[in-house]
Parts: sequence; structure tokens; C-alpha cells
Amino acid sequence: MPTSPQNDPPPSRGGIWNRLWAPRLESKSDENAVPGSSGDVEIPADALAPIWDSATDTAHLHPVASPTEALEPSEIPIPSIPVPVCPACSATLDEKATYCLECGLVLPKEKMEPLPAAIRVEPAPDWHERYKPEQPLPSRPSVQRWLALARQEKSPKQVEVYYSLKRSAVTEQEIATPEDEMVNLQAPLKQLHSGSAPLPVSAESLHWPGAHWLHQMIQKLPAVMPAIREFTEEEAAEILVIDPPEGTNLWDAWEKSPTLVDRFRWLAEIAELLQKLHQHNVVMEALRPEMFVVNAGGHIVLADLTELLPIPVPSIAQMKGALSTAPELVLAPELADASVDLYPFGALVYALHHGRELTDLDFDAYGVPRSFVSIFPDGHPLFTQVVLKTFTRFVEQRYPTQEDDPDQTGFTELIAQLRAGERSAQALRYDAVGWSSTGLARATNEDAFAVFHASAYEQDRWGDQTMVILADGMGGCNAGEVASAMAINTIRRELCSRDPWKVFHDQDPSLPVVVEEEKILEMMHDAIETANSTIHTAAEQGDGTQIGMGCTCEVGFLMQGRLYMGHVGDSRTYLYREGAIRQLTQDQTLVNRLVSMGVINQEEAINHPRRHELDQALGSSHPVQIQLISEPLEVGDALIFCSDGLTTHVNDRSISEVLRNTASAEAAARRLVNLANALGGSDNVTVVVVRVA
Repeated sequence: MPTSPQNDPPPSRGGIWNRLWAPRLESKSDENAVPGSSGDVEIPADALAPIWDSATDTAHLHPVASPTEALEPSEIPIPSIPVPVCPACSATLDEKATYCLECGLVLPKEKMEPLPAAIRVEPAPDWHERYKPEQPLPSRPSVQRWLALARQEKSPKQVEVYYSLKRSAVTEQEIATPEDEMVNLQAPLKQLHSGSAPLPVSAESLHWPGAHWLHQMIQKLPAVMPAIREFTEEEAAEILVIDPPEGTNLWDAWEKSPTLVDRFRWLAEIAELLQKLHQHNVVMEALRPEMFVVNAGGHIVLADLTELLPIPVPSIAQMKGALSTAPELVLAPELADASVDLYPFGALVYALHHGRELTDLDFDAYGVPRSFVSIFPDGHPLFTQVVLKTFTRFVEQRYPTQEDDPDQTGFTELIAQLRAGERSAQALRYDAVGWSSTGLARATNEDAFAVFHASAYEQDRWGDQTMVILADGMGGCNAGEVASAMAINTIRRELCSRDPWKVFHDQDPSLPVVVEEEKILEMMHDAIETANSTIHTAAEQGDGTQIGMGCTCEVGFLMQGRLYMGHVGDSRTYLYREGAIRQLTQDQTLVNRLVSMGVINQEEAINHPRRHELDQALGSSHPVQIQLISEPLEVGDALIFCSDGLTTHVNDRSISEVLRNTASAEAAARRLVNLANALGGSDNVTVVVVRVA
């Protein structure tokens, strides 16, 4: 007896969809939404899962559900009560919502007509042979994007799967949404590219936004895109499986980055990635930090392909109106060119500085962000410049600066400035300040110090060098103040006539200098030894009032991220880093020598009656023993050069506490001098603080 058509069993199914996701239960006749769409394309459900080979028996994959078992996704009925949904991503909206929490679409002031909730055709997780779907990911209408597990590997690995229908199967029924229904135009755009005319859509763009088009884009730019695991086209379906790039999310990398060098490099690489996309007539509708990954090599990779948009923009494209989308791309997408990527790039930098996603509160009006300078008045000037020249509604205020620039997209100028920022960030900047006091028990000050600082910028070259010389005249001896002044003048004269110290005399600090560590330390040793001989000769040849004069000596030279140091006596140099302080120099005193020999211990040395008796000092008749030091520096470090007038009264813990609670070298130097005087001030006290920025 023949059966009626409505009682016919469902056809057998097979092919690529079955191999990836496995077949689904038959959809009801009124369930006709494209997988992952928001109703922008009306397609029969049968087109979503192509007819499989009739020889493939899949009856065992259709178990009968018991009354207590949960319904499969495709069995969920369409709600009978209309609910408001987002026209871009189909997410359910709150009645009072002003924008979509899922995709960021800004809603019009007028209430939207409630639409029936679209039912997503979601693959059942237990049917897949090779990939187990875990969760859906945001994507564009007409494209499903899933996070899945590759089953056939020893250690299951997460992959991303893009599934779409071929464009030839859906173009006839696609509907474009009017502009005034997509965004709330709180302020009109002052300037559009009115001189341009819409260009014809390329044949390649006809595949957008499907998996086929994404597959082509990855093949063109493999170095900055996720790796393709497999791509298959069969009948009406397109399926792209990619391996998500491994690395650190840009949010986390930016927060944890210790230097500006990394931040400038990452932004430059993002700008270069966008410029490469422009060469293939592709822009980004929006940019968010989570779309990028910093790989193990420290380079940027695009991890999220959902915001790629061909130019000219196809008429079927529905702009989401995200907060980082260029206003002109929403208002006149048919006139958009590659320059529209400047606005989302500025939004990306703006968000990274805030450390969070952008919200409506970050804007004074549609497309008008709040002033970056008012929020970050002390921000890096180059970051500020980039934001002001990109994240603005007014096209004429963006890059390029020159009207005759060959690259009118502005990205060549933007990249050049970011790369200049990367180079400048490699040159550490030094904030150096010194203070000296006679103390409370002395009438004269036998200490002396000198700080030499040279900073220059020329032709994208930054240079920053600092030299500190500190001397403490021996108390109780003749002319201690003469010896300390003579030591500083002699060392300055000896060093500043040679490279690389010529920057403090007659050389451009921005010029590149080849630094040889051994050579620098050798020249510093010779200069200190010359000062020793000069002081001794002056004492011998004087009128007798300077016999026996001498002093301690600290010479520090900071260049290209390193400290070069020469030390004689019991003045000290400390390095403060990440809350901890470390003494770099060794006290050249009789008591310290007794400690090193094991004659006394550290506790006995603290109150030893001869603790201030020097074992080495400039002015000696024989060569002095000079301690030479080479120490790498990091951003956030601080150096303290001081005479024993400080360390007699202020211990290392207190010095560290002062540096922790002061923001500048000026404040730290003053506070340490004042603290030494407050705790006794029995000697001259001199402090030079250098902060590394």
C-alpha cells in the first residue's frame, strides 16, 4: 500500500555536513532560518543540510526521545509571543535597551517592531565524528561560527568552524536594512567622501561573508591569520575549519608588557596588518583587543575573522554600528574606502588605555569620543597624537597630515610614527636630581656632586645619557672640600673629551654610538686614577694647608639601558627595583675589611669606633683600588648615589620606603636629605636620585 507524501520517512543524509556535524532531525516546515542568521536570509531548512548519499544509513542516529528527555535544538518551537530582537545578530533585547549587548548595535530611539525570535539550527554535540561542537561564537548573519574539539587527536584540540551556504544559494533572498534603523544619528557627520562614487562589487566579494571568502583571505595573508585545518565545499555548503592562533590575548599582553617597546611594536604590526588587508580591498568593520593574539614570538596575529568587510561594501552588508565602527562606514557604506580603518584603530588604542571595552559613556555624541587628553593628561605624547589623529568623527582631522601624501588612507604615516615610537622607547629616559646639606653639626660642606644630563631627538632618533659624580671630602683632614671639588672637575674634564661622554660637551646625544663595556670601564678607571694623582700632587705642592687632603668618589654613567660605575671609599650607590633595594658598591673601610676577614661580624661593625676610617680614598700617594660595576637597567628602576651622611642615620629599609612613596627624583632626594637631618644630621649629607622611565 503506497504511503502518502506526508508519511514518507526522512531521506538519508551524508556528505561533508554529516562528517563534520552529523545529520539533524527534520526541521518543521516553518523553521527556515539560515544557521546563525538573524532572519536576514530566508532559506528552506532542507538547504541547510544537503541531501546525503542514499547509501548512507543514518537511522541509528535518530533515537526516539522519551517524554523526560530534553528536546533537541531543532525541535524547539518558535515562541507564539513576539519578542524584540536585534536586527543584526538576532539576540533577545530588553524593552529598555539602547544597544545590543551581544554585537554592540546602537538601536534607534523609536521602539522597533517586535520580531519572532529566530531559532538557531545548532548541531547536537553527540553526533559528530571528527569535531565536537562546544559553543557558538559571534559571527555575521548567514554564517555559523563554532568552537569545537577535534576528536581524532590524542589530545583533543580546540578549533573554530565556520559554516555557511554558498552565496549563489542565498543572494536572491537577502534583505538590506535601511540605515536609519541601524543607528541612532545623534549628530550628523560633517564630511563624507562626497567626491567618490560607488564602485562595482568585485566577483570575489560575491562570496562574502561566507567560509569560501574567509578561506581565500587566509590564503592571501597566512602569516597574520589563523592556520587552515581544512576547507570543503559540497553542494550548497561551505565549511572552513581553522586552528586558533596560540598566544596571549592582546588585553592581557598589553597589561603585562613591561616596556613601551612592545606596545608600540604591537600597534605598528596591527596597522601593517590592516594595510595588507587594504591591498586586497578589505577593511575591518570594528576593532577590539580580543580580536588579536600575541604569539610566542611576540608578534600580532588576527584571531577573529568576523569583522572583515570587502570594499566596495556589498549592498547586502548590514552594519552593526559598533562603538568602534567608523561613522561614515555606517552612514554611507557604498562610499567607504580603506581610510575608514583609522577610526577603529584609534578606538582600539583608546580601549587599551582604559583597560576595558568601550561603552556609551565614553562618547559625548554618536561618533564623538570623550577627550583622550582630559582622561590621560600625562599619557605618552605619541599615543595621544595617534588617538587624536584617528579616533575622531571628522575625517579631515585624521591621517594623513599632508594633503599631497601619496597614501591618502593615512596608514603609511601612522605606521611610520608608531615605528619611531618603538625606536624611541628603546632609549630609556633618566630623571636625575641631587641635593646636599651641611647637616646639623658642621659649619661647612665638604661634599660635592655634579649631574650631567643630555637628551635629544633628531630625525626619529632619541638619545638620553646621564652622568653623576659625587665626592665626600674626608672629615677632620685639611681642605676636604677642595679635594672633593678637584675630583669632580678632573673626572669631568677627562671623560667629556672622549666618546661616549662628548654628549655632555659638543656632541649630539641622538647620534648612534657603539658602546664597548670594557672600554668604557677602562676609561672611567683611568679618569678616577688621574683625579687621585691630581689631588695628591696639589697637596704636595701647596702651601701646607692641603697636606693629607682626600675624598671618596662615585662616578655613574647611564647610557643605552645600562649603568657603568666606578667607586672609591665609603660613599654608596644603591639600586631600587620593584620594591627592593640593593647596595651595588662595597664600603672600602677598615671595619669592612675586618668583616671580610672574619675578625668581626656585621653587628659589631655597626657601632665600631673606627667604622668611618677609610681604607681607600682619592689623594693617596699610591694607586687606589677602584671598584668597577656594569649593571643593566629596567623601566621603573631608581639609583641612589649618596655620601655616608645619609647612611649613618637612614638604613636601607627607610631609603626603600622613601623611594616607594615618592613619584619623582626631586621629591625622593629632598625627602632623604631631610630625613638624615631629622635623625641627627651629624655629617654633611648629599643624595643624587636617578629614576629610569
